[in-house]
Amino acid sequence: FTAASGSADANITFAQKFRMDNDGLKFGTDTAAANALDDYEEGTWTPVYAVGGGGSVTGVTSTNVGAYTKVGRICTVSIKSTYVQTSGTVPTYYNVSLPFTSATTGGMTGGGMGQETGQSGKGMLIKVDNGQSNAIIWEYDGTAVAANAYFELNFTYQTA
Repeated sequence: FTAASGSADANITFAQKFRMDNDGLKFGTDTAAANALDDYEEGTWTPVYAVGGGGSVTGVTSTNVGAYTKVGRICTVSIKSTYVQTSGTVPTYYNVSLPFTSATTGGMTGGGMGQETGQSGKGMLIKVDNGQSNAIIWEYDGTAVAANAYFELNFTYQTA
């Protein structure tokens, strides 16, 4: 509770800013269990890649780490993968695994940007579709993504 400053012997009115109960953290005077903030998590995982448009990923030869912060159903992700080695035809796009399945919202649940830092230096767009366990990575200008890519990516999406 907070109160405005007052003068001596004056009545003080308190306003509720948040409450903590068995459901979690609730803001203002909200009492609905469904609105409680009851989940916070930080962690890492090893991103797994696949390619679209032909070819395959044969491995990641150096750094390959994903880090996330999840607050409620919103997950913010950072990925650094050095030399995502491919074979076969040039990829049209890459898929990368997510730490949590995305929400089923009837459309796109998130996205962000990044850069391919080792081959083309081009900007990357990341799209997280409805109810998926992976994100799609493609070049911002719609051209084919570089084979043997080096990725630095950041994006946010809504989890299931």
